[in-house]
Amino acid sequence: MSEERSLKEIQHDWPQTLKIYLIGFAGSILLTVASFALAILKPISMKLLIGALIFLAVLQAFVQLVCFMHFGKESKPHWMTLVFYFMVLVVLIVLLGSLWIIMDLDHRVMPMHNMSM
Repeated sequence: MSEERSLKEIQHDWPQTLKIYLIGFAGSILLTVASFALAILKPISMKLLIGALIFLAVLQAFVQLVCFMHFGKESKPHWMTLVFYFMVLVVLIVLLGSLWIIMDLDHRVMPMHNMSM
């Protein structure tokens, strides 16, 4: 059986929660500024730039999941974790399917463009 926590016990956790929120907020701001700086200044080649931006986006998503959504801190059963993994699967299917369609259309519609490469 689950025990109800008292208000004092809940209030005891507030400073730790505020600290996590502030760390997440600062991390998100820094990662966003870093992404904009890379995109505007373009200090590296385009392929490395795209890889760096993807890496920063995934890192920011991880920071937000852990700091704001408290991912992985739920009690059993882990339904929310399973829902998250299913959501990631659906997003990957949509993303990869869209890229596949775009590449196929580019190949079919722009055949002369592809021959020069």
